[in-house]
Amino acid sequence: MRILAIIPARLSSTRLPNKPLCIIGDKPMVLHVYDEVVKANIATKVYIATDHESIQSIAKNHGANVMFTDENHENGTERCCEVVNNLEALGQEFDLVINIQGDEPFISQEPLLTLINVFQRNTEADIATLYQNFINEEELLSTNTAKVILNKDNKAQYFSRLPIPFARNGAINLDSYHKHIGIYAYRVKALKEIVQLPVSLWEMQEMLEQLRWLYNGYDVYLAETNYIMISVDTPDDLQKARMHYEQMKTLKSI
Repeated sequence: MRILAIIPARLSSTRLPNKPLCIIGDKPMVLHVYDEVVKANIATKVYIATDHESIQSIAKNHGANVMFTDENHENGTERCCEVVNNLEALGQEFDLVINIQGDEPFISQEPLLTLINVFQRNTEADIATLYQNFINEEELLSTNTAKVILNKDNKAQYFSRLPIPFARNGAINLDSYHKHIGIYAYRVKALKEIVQLPVSLWEMQEMLEQLRWLYNGYDVYLAETNYIMISVDTPDDLQKARMHYEQMKTLKSI
């Protein structure tokens, strides 16, 4: 299976300006993501897809594969599809595309292999993503964290920023809830189809792009991961990531 891993990296961010270029340890965050995906050794090719010359320049100087993409893309999925189309025009074809967020500087092999295994086990799967259980109620109640309901076949039924299912008796059992981990994989044919879909009412309400796919009848398969997310969305997240990096560096030196 030929796998293309893409890291969309958009410079503008409302909560953390110039997010991909924020320094963690010895290099910008987007290069941490790239190096970790390469180290995971799960992809035929790894690319950074960006809309800004500064990211492109830094990536090239690092020796990373990078592609300049349209600044008008609405989301990372569209940016990934442009990379696929451009590589196909150069005669490079792939079976599977993995979309890895550019704010996951500590991404590891485990969640990526877990995603790939969905397609190896199920030939009907066209789109897959990840979930895990919540570790505390504060995280569950946060609207910054997406939740997912899945059925017995591990297909997503709905994604929401609110805790679902609703606890009618008021007693919240964390085992009843699943946190969505925003790393996606698509078969190339499905990727090209979903970027053509119109925005759905569900998506407009929740501001969750994956609801567009469900609304239009696509199955989104879920797999459980033990990957501990350390995503960077805010200045506070950035400080935590820097502390985590230094802790890891210290442990490696012992």
